[in-house]
Amino acid sequence: MPSQIETCVGILNESSDTNSAYFSFTTDDTGEHGVIKANKEGLRLYALELLKKSIEMENNPTLKEVLFFDDYDWLVDDAGYNLIWGVDPTQLTRAEIRDGEVQDADNKTAETNTAAKLSRGSVWLPSLIILSGGLIIVTIAALKWFH
Repeated sequence: MPSQIETCVGILNESSDTNSAYFSFTTDDTGEHGVIKANKEGLRLYALELLKKSIEMENNPTLKEVLFFDDYDWLVDDAGYNLIWGVDPTQLTRAEIRDGEVQDADNKTAETNTAAKLSRGSVWLPSLIILSGGLIIVTIAALKWFH
């Protein structure tokens, strides 16, 4: 499977136009919901960045530090700041994270970070979760399209 992902990365690298690409996290008109504002090139380039991070995580499964995205002209901060600027890697499954079945140092760190973010009254967390799900769907669609 990694070879298919690497093939996808190569195709996206070759076929994406960084000069016309646009991708941003922002909010809807009410300011209530986080949304992605992007053209197709921007979506493809962001998917490319996510795929690169997944390869990096696969090649180094013990990786614990945040994998930050590079600064690109097409990645714009319409909200006035960057809502998602990196990937905090974990090897846990969704069920393990949700149910707390695994109590290793990564999980304790994630809980501490989540509690700290929530204690600041973050209203972005639900929107970020929804956006992350949307990005996964876009990435899967890109993989199927290139398959």
